[in-house]
Amino acid sequence: MKRLLFMMLMAPLALLGFAQAEQPEPPARGTVTFAAMERPAPQAPASPKSISAAEPFRAGTVPSAPVEAMPVRKTPGRAWQQADIVGDRQLMANNHSTHVCYGGDASVSAVGADSVAIARFCFGDVTIRAHVDYATGAVTIPTQFIDSVQGMPVYLCRMDFRTSTYDKTASLRGHLYKGSIVIDDGFGFFVTEGAQAGAYLTVGLFDYAAVAQPNATITARRITFKNNTQTVANRQVTDQVSNGFAYPVSPTRVRLMRLPVVTSFSDIDLTLTPDGRVNIDPQAISQLSLYGDFFIYNMTESNDGTNVKFSINVLNPVEATYTTGDKKLTWGSWAVARPNALLGSYEGASVTFTEAIEFPQAPTLNLEGEGTQSSPWLIKTADDLAALRYDIVNNATYRGALTSDGNDHQYYPVYAGKYFRLANDIDFGTDAPGVDPIGDTQHWFAGSFDGAGHTLTNFFIDNYAYDYAGLFGHIARGGELKNIKMHRAVVNTIGYTAGTLVGYSYAPLTDITVTDSRVVAAMGYNAGTVAGYCSEPMTRVNVSGTYVQALGYTGGIAGRSYSNITDCHAQGRVIATGKQVFSGGLVGHGSKQTTASPAPVITRCSYTGVVQATGDEIGVGGLFGALSYSKLQSSFANAVVSNASSMSAYVGGLVGTTFQSEIADCYATGYVRNPETTMCGGLVGHNTKGLNNEVPTVIRSSYSSAMVLTKSASDTRGITGDTENFTITDCWFDNQVGVLPGAKWGLNTSALTSGTLPQGFSADSWNAAAGSYPTLKGNDTTAAARVSAAAVVLGAGQTINDIQTDFSYSPVKLTWQALKADGLDSKGGYAFTFDGGTGRLNYEQYTDTVYAIEGRASKYWFLNIAPAPFDGKGTAEEPWLLKTRQDVRKFSDMSNNARMSFAGRYVVLNNDIDCGGDTIVPVCKDKAAKLVFEGNFDGRGHTLDNFRVVGVAFFTEETATGTAVPGQVNPKDEGSYYYSGLFGNVGKTGVVRNLTVGPKADIQSFQYGGAIAGGSEGLIENCRNYARVRTYFSCSGGIVGYLKAGGIVRGCYNDGFIAVNAYNAGGIAGQAQQGRIEKCENTGEIAAYWFNPYQKEGSQYCAGGIAGNCDRTALENVVNSGLIRSYKQVGGIAGKMAGTAAIRASATAAVNYGLVYASAERSSQGSIAGTSTNADYAACLADKQIQKVGTVSGGLLEGTQMLPTLSLASAQGYPQQLLPDSVWSLASGKYPTMKYAAGQQPLQSRLNSTAVIRFPANDFAQSMVADAPLSAGVEWKVVNNFVFSIADNTLKVLPPMSGCFTDTVVASLEGATRRIPVAALNCVLTEGEGTMAKPFLIRETSEWMAVARFMKQWDFDYQGYYFKLMNNLDFRDTEFLPLGADGVMFNGSFDGNDKSISNVSYEGVASDRTQVGRGLFGTLGYDGFVSGLTLKSGSISGYQNVGGIAGICYGNVLDCHNSATVTTLGTTGAGGMAGYAYPGAQFLMCSNSGAVIAKTNYAGGIVGGTPAAADVSIDECSNSGTVAGASKIGGIAGSASAAISKCVNTGEVRTSTTTGTYAAGIVAEALVPSSVEKCSNSGTVWANQYMAGIVSSTVAHTAARPFRLASCANTADLAVGAKGYAGGVGSAIKAGSVVTDCLNTGKLSGPASGQIRIGGVLSEIATSAGAPSSVSNCRNYGSIEAWSNSGGVIAAASGDSLKIVDCRNTASVKGNATSGTNVGGILGNGPAEFIDCWNSGDIVGAGNQVGGINGTNTSKSLRMTRCVNIGDVTAGTTSAGGMIGLGRATMTDCYNSGDITGTSAVGGLFGQPGAAASPVYTIVVDRCYNTGKITATSNWGNIMGQNSSCKYLSIGDKVFANTDTTALSDYDNALRVTGLRTGELMQRNISDAFALNAYTFPTLKAQVANDTLNIAACAVVPSSGETLQSVRTHVYLSQVPGAEWTSSTAALIVKGDYASNRSQGDNTPAQLTLKLGGLQRVFDLNLMKYSGVDGLDTDARPVLRVEYYRTDGARTTADDTAPVLIRRTVYTDGTSTVAKIANRNRR
Repeated sequence: MKRLLFMMLMAPLALLGFAQAEQPEPPARGTVTFAAMERPAPQAPASPKSISAAEPFRAGTVPSAPVEAMPVRKTPGRAWQQADIVGDRQLMANNHSTHVCYGGDASVSAVGADSVAIARFCFGDVTIRAHVDYATGAVTIPTQFIDSVQGMPVYLCRMDFRTSTYDKTASLRGHLYKGSIVIDDGFGFFVTEGAQAGAYLTVGLFDYAAVAQPNATITARRITFKNNTQTVANRQVTDQVSNGFAYPVSPTRVRLMRLPVVTSFSDIDLTLTPDGRVNIDPQAISQLSLYGDFFIYNMTESNDGTNVKFSINVLNPVEATYTTGDKKLTWGSWAVARPNALLGSYEGASVTFTEAIEFPQAPTLNLEGEGTQSSPWLIKTADDLAALRYDIVNNATYRGALTSDGNDHQYYPVYAGKYFRLANDIDFGTDAPGVDPIGDTQHWFAGSFDGAGHTLTNFFIDNYAYDYAGLFGHIARGGELKNIKMHRAVVNTIGYTAGTLVGYSYAPLTDITVTDSRVVAAMGYNAGTVAGYCSEPMTRVNVSGTYVQALGYTGGIAGRSYSNITDCHAQGRVIATGKQVFSGGLVGHGSKQTTASPAPVITRCSYTGVVQATGDEIGVGGLFGALSYSKLQSSFANAVVSNASSMSAYVGGLVGTTFQSEIADCYATGYVRNPETTMCGGLVGHNTKGLNNEVPTVIRSSYSSAMVLTKSASDTRGITGDTENFTITDCWFDNQVGVLPGAKWGLNTSALTSGTLPQGFSADSWNAAAGSYPTLKGNDTTAAARVSAAAVVLGAGQTINDIQTDFSYSPVKLTWQALKADGLDSKGGYAFTFDGGTGRLNYEQYTDTVYAIEGRASKYWFLNIAPAPFDGKGTAEEPWLLKTRQDVRKFSDMSNNARMSFAGRYVVLNNDIDCGGDTIVPVCKDKAAKLVFEGNFDGRGHTLDNFRVVGVAFFTEETATGTAVPGQVNPKDEGSYYYSGLFGNVGKTGVVRNLTVGPKADIQSFQYGGAIAGGSEGLIENCRNYARVRTYFSCSGGIVGYLKAGGIVRGCYNDGFIAVNAYNAGGIAGQAQQGRIEKCENTGEIAAYWFNPYQKEGSQYCAGGIAGNCDRTALENVVNSGLIRSYKQVGGIAGKMAGTAAIRASATAAVNYGLVYASAERSSQGSIAGTSTNADYAACLADKQIQKVGTVSGGLLEGTQMLPTLSLASAQGYPQQLLPDSVWSLASGKYPTMKYAAGQQPLQSRLNSTAVIRFPANDFAQSMVADAPLSAGVEWKVVNNFVFSIADNTLKVLPPMSGCFTDTVVASLEGATRRIPVAALNCVLTEGEGTMAKPFLIRETSEWMAVARFMKQWDFDYQGYYFKLMNNLDFRDTEFLPLGADGVMFNGSFDGNDKSISNVSYEGVASDRTQVGRGLFGTLGYDGFVSGLTLKSGSISGYQNVGGIAGICYGNVLDCHNSATVTTLGTTGAGGMAGYAYPGAQFLMCSNSGAVIAKTNYAGGIVGGTPAAADVSIDECSNSGTVAGASKIGGIAGSASAAISKCVNTGEVRTSTTTGTYAAGIVAEALVPSSVEKCSNSGTVWANQYMAGIVSSTVAHTAARPFRLASCANTADLAVGAKGYAGGVGSAIKAGSVVTDCLNTGKLSGPASGQIRIGGVLSEIATSAGAPSSVSNCRNYGSIEAWSNSGGVIAAASGDSLKIVDCRNTASVKGNATSGTNVGGILGNGPAEFIDCWNSGDIVGAGNQVGGINGTNTSKSLRMTRCVNIGDVTAGTTSAGGMIGLGRATMTDCYNSGDITGTSAVGGLFGQPGAAASPVYTIVVDRCYNTGKITATSNWGNIMGQNSSCKYLSIGDKVFANTDTTALSDYDNALRVTGLRTGELMQRNISDAFALNAYTFPTLKAQVANDTLNIAACAVVPSSGETLQSVRTHVYLSQVPGAEWTSSTAALIVKGDYASNRSQGDNTPAQLTLKLGGLQRVFDLNLMKYSGVDGLDTDARPVLRVEYYRTDGARTTADDTAPVLIRRTVYTDGTSTVAKIANRNRR
């Protein structure tokens, strides 16, 4: 088996319980494949003489190595001469960051006898001086001035990358080589003085350089592709040539400089072996900022005849060939790549050298000693270690036999029983080239290595590219490492497992010390300072000053550990950066090795430092990232443990996540942080619950004194982030440091530091000292322990977030310092001073950071020091009192200077305050919303007025580029910030109530502005605003700008002017996201309009009376009567209601009688909501007479009502029924309003609810024809007094003779006013009165046009009026205008009277974006109704939303027909009936035969498109016309939320481009919610991708309201385009779908490459836990041929909850891909639960993963029960199975009888079981059988092939195989499969699910009436000793009910359940024919001469007699005509058999 390199899978127990899905494996050798290359965007080079903004280096001393550690120097045959090196040269310098080898002309000239000048050094005219010792060839370059840059002197300095240090005193060192100067040290150009000391020039930092005479010609053959299209036809090869330079850096390495790499050059190191081989190890040669480093890798190129692919081998070297004669080095294909990206590919390369390569001599291991315990071999030098490194691999003397470790490693143990010892310290030198580990993947060190206390210094592995990196690669079992010290070790590797001492250890590690070292495994998954992986005990291992970084398991000592850890301590920094990681201060993951192993015990250990992890699925802890099956005791962590942002991270002070472990007598301190996850706690983040409810993790007698920042609300979060599966006893946390309100087990600091142990802490284990936290006995002597016990003790009731008084700190003997701008200060911080154990406050307000330090150990606290300058104590009983404007400012200063959240504090407004025009900074101002108000503020009903909040800054002059003008917002100025209001942000526990902001206040913000708060996730209650609030970008609210998840606004009121310059303005909230607004009212004007040039005029949108954007938020009991306006998305309650399928927005009991205006897009305005997606409405009411706009998007949605004024302004009727009396004030003659206390109703609210115009029925404010009484109690007047006047408290109307006249009615009350626009007109234009009895009659085109022009001129919609068409209208040569256009809706009723309109020519212009909504009716409104109308001919076109009947439809269309051409010229929305339909629209009995064409998307024979949640109705409609568009085109609907039923498509549906997507016979895209039922397609459908006979795609639905696809059929043949995805019924079906009773009979096919996904019923279907999908009773009878991923019913599935029930396929299914074929009879690729499914079609794949039911399933083991395959299954390569090709399942009561063929991994049920590394993936097979023939060359079985990665496999005792078909294999025997002969299997009672019939293979009772399966189970059984090709006596015949057998010859006579041979000679051919239910099966036989013997059964037993019985038990004869008889055969030996037979006598 190919070894998987991903070591996370090596110990299955390690992951048990931590993840439900296996972690993705890193690439195995040769498996990373790329179909495309990255193409870096060209970047302008930075000026070399500019200062880099990167992190500066620090000044220091770079240590010098001895000369012997420098790169090798070749002694010349003669002394060097100055003439050898002077002259023109090439400068070559390797950039450390980019790996680019800089090249340029340089020159060397003599300056004295021993000095030279090097001109043009690295850039420009720079010249440097160098000293040369011609005797030794040594070169030194002193630090020297280079230039002055930006006024700062810059020097050439030596530097060290390992320590980020530059040295301004030491010289650079180099040497001479072949007439060239090689600079061996790293260097850069540094600022050495001043504030920017350590900064360097952007020309770069260099590892080394050469002033060289090129000595190598390099040619690299680069592969590129024309047009960037990676095909065989476009492939081209270009030679890239360079003049390079090669020189030796060690005896085994040669550096080659200036190798061409893509668009630049780089350097590579060549590895030389003593036997003359040259390898190029993977090494970094390029870099892209988006990705990081790219490496040189071995590459393989392949193609499928069209497309080219490249595969890299990430862990094998590029092997080169050197020919001595021509001094030429060549190598084959190579790539510039990383495992997730390909940058460049090369066909090969060659290098011709001017001088021959010198290969090294094989080192000889010649050590002093005998290798015994008493006389060990002594290691004295680095050369000794190098010799050992060579000897372990190449010398077989001490090599043991090949051994397995049980984890897929095969290796040779070397030096077993031998002993080595360090004899002295060894320094490898800082300049020595990197080395390789001792041993490789096949040769493991098995001896004892004793460091004897000596130190290895500067050990260095650089870019090691293989699996295991460290001083030792592996230590085998029996080996030993002890008494070793390492200092300044550096391991840089791209391998997977790394440590300084050992990569992978099966040996104990004892007395190990590592200091100041670094391990970086850039692509590694197991990394630790000492070991990457250790399975044995670690004892007294200590590390300090270390840094570890990797992608997976990362730890301060080891990445993973599987044994005891004792007295181990670490200090440093641990960083894990992968997607799925476990990172711990000690160990990334600790567990036991196997289920039989003892639980590891971790004792007396500690970690001090930082543990940090990024990624999505992680565990990060102070000691362990994850801990399972282990006991942690007497240990502590003093750590900063953090994951900044992952919501699925596990973060704990000690352990990130645990499983079945115990933690006892431990503590954590420091800082535990992840504000985004609930699984973050003081000691443990999370405990994983196993599959079987295993024992919980136990935590006892432990505490946390850490600062904790967590999203968890659990009351256990002081100890554990979540509560599940823990047992916690006697555990405590410091509730003044870990500020966690409501958490249990909290103690004050003083209690924990009292000198008395907390409850449950034993004095046997713990120390207690006053002033310090408890420490552990036996683990208390280190500086780390002393610092961890340090305490800051606060006054009672205070926390570190709120310090009011002096505090104490101890122990004083530690070093105590505070952080200031210029570093740590021992005097104190900004707000306090240190004073002998007391922190003295100076009454400044600031957040100080305080450190306790000893040596390298430190601990810190964030102290928010904010002594309150107010009266009161800040408690609920004695709150702080704000009395003056100065108090208000101090309140703000207190929060912002001290970063104080006021958690637990109470503040009240003591009285009304006039702030005198003060500018106030928001309380808790924080752009990132990290500082939030968590206190309780009570305004006590008082008003704060006359202040300004200014959160926006402006340009004061025009910018140089002209992009900004004076007065324009400057968004980058610090004065422009988010979250402006009195409060910046109110946090989750924050409360603001009973506060009024007065009318003289003014709030301005850049973004998120509100009078009370800019943002809130807490409670704002009973607040009022009268101020102006303006936000210059987005989100402005009267109360809050941005209401966040969980936030509540209750009982609030706004009368202020609220404006936004971009989007989202609301009377209560600008934007509300998953919040709640209840019992709120708005009377103010809300506007999203242009008022600053920062935004483009006309681009503003989204304004609502209550909320601008209501995102997944609940609105309940809210009312608006204010004016709402913008360009689009304008609603009386919300501008936009938007939810998701999982979390919907909602509005309940919402009332609007305010006015709404969307000046640019009327279709997005509504009296309730402007637009709506996934939102629910209930009891939402609006006044239909004051303004005719519809409730939502101009239409009506369920749960919303437009009521007449008198109905809404009534205490009876709908308001009484729908609005709760407890909340609403309902008075007769008044509009509903919130219920206020007596005298508390705001004035404007009183006026607006009282000022009611009592319009007569069918009269409207915009079209009044009759007088209207006015309500009493207010003063009324009209502005113009022309056609309107007021008399007797009545609005009088004088209807005009023609046209329309407007005016404004003004209501006044106590100085407040309300303005209501009114209009009067005369709309009678034709014969009739416009009533139902006397409709307006249209007889000719001129009358139609008169109505159309009137509607357009006066914006009149004819609501409540009726029309009737009396004649056919012909518009030939006549102008046409629609009824209702340019934003005017037709809301009348139009009876077409079965007449037609023909020759309509209404043509648009493609460039005119205003031509939206064009049809016979431009917009059919929500009260609009059209019936009995035919558009017979003509053409209608426009920019967007064009329909034959209506361009846009909100109303009802009945029995209408279109034959005209409908076209959109600009974008989307073309439909035979309607271009676009909104909620409430209905289409019944409509048809289209015209051409429907969309320029881009959304074309449908009936409807082009709808918004989400439209839920329109389309019933009994048909299309026979051609429908075309670029994407989302359907025979009935393009993209729609619709209930579609009984619809038929026979027309052609085709994308208009060759790359078009989504086409279907019925609907292309089904939005939420939708259903398609009882529909059929026989029309041609084509798209390049995603096409289907019925529906090509859906949007994910929910379990509560799934997408339903039922009783639909496709009969058309379908051939999808190049991108594939086609289904006979459906294509891309998302989660939350129910598909049932669907049928396909058409043939389906696709192109010859790609992930095609073709399924007989569905192309693909998704499912999820929250939105499960199911497919039931679906059938496919059409053949399928695809490249890959094809299925008889479904091609592909995703998710783990799909159910497929009672589905069948009878057609052939074929996949032509040679790999990843994934072909299945029911499902091609993906997981599902299969119940009662069967396949009879032949399933063929040219490649692998082919199954009779399921091709591939690599997810969980889902249930497969009562499923059958009888079709033949053939795989061109591997993984062919009767049921599953490759995958997992829990399979019961299934069988296969089809023949199964493949090369390997072939089985009757499974081809290859999927990998199962944990129990969740266990594969189960029971009560199943196979009788199909198995054909394979290797790895096969009657049940399954073998997969060694399948660790969890359960085979029951009722699994059978027919050995007459295929003998049992070795693997069958290993699985204990029962082999049976045919007769035995036919008689075997497998389970209750199976039925037995005579001479018939067992069949399923669930399929008892299935003739196809029954006839397949039938057989002709020869007598004992005979075969069907040699029948001498008789054969037995299957007896299933209804079977009829006949013979082709008289030589073979059928006698009931057998046929008797009567042949008179040998080799007589015969046929037996079985007929069953219309099916027929023929069996061929060969008869031999009749023997004269008959009456024998299969065992040749003589028959005594045969008896027949009826089913009621009555004896009868064989002539009986009963349908079924019971036959009893009695044998001469006294035995008998009984069989039920179908009676062939019955006719």
